[in-house]
Amino acid sequence: MEINVIQHDGYAQLVVTGRIDSSTAPQFEGALIAQLDGAATSTLVDMTAVDFVSSAGLRVFLMGAKKVKGTAAEMILCAMNDNIRNVFKMSGFDRILSIADSLEDGVGQVSN
Repeated sequence: MEINVIQHDGYAQLVVTGRIDSSTAPQFEGALIAQLDGAATSTLVDMTAVDFVSSAGLRVFLMGAKKVKGTAAEMILCAMNDNIRNVFKMSGFDRILSIADSLEDGVGQVSN
């Protein structure tokens, strides 16, 4: 897994490439929490190049959602492939997380 952070005006884009599973979830958690801790703005998690999310990965997303709840920060997941979108839907996470169909839609959801 590879993670890159791109700072934009008003939001940060966390670009994730590869699998988010039990072996990579700690690395992803560290990057996501570090971004959310430092963010007074929005964090878009760009999932265009993510090909798998395990239950360990879902746990990290849930932690992120709890971290931003009640703060000025927000976390928006963007551009999931259909298989990953189904995992989020079947687990009910699509009802508790902000999910955008594309990166452009995510940028449109950013609160300024």
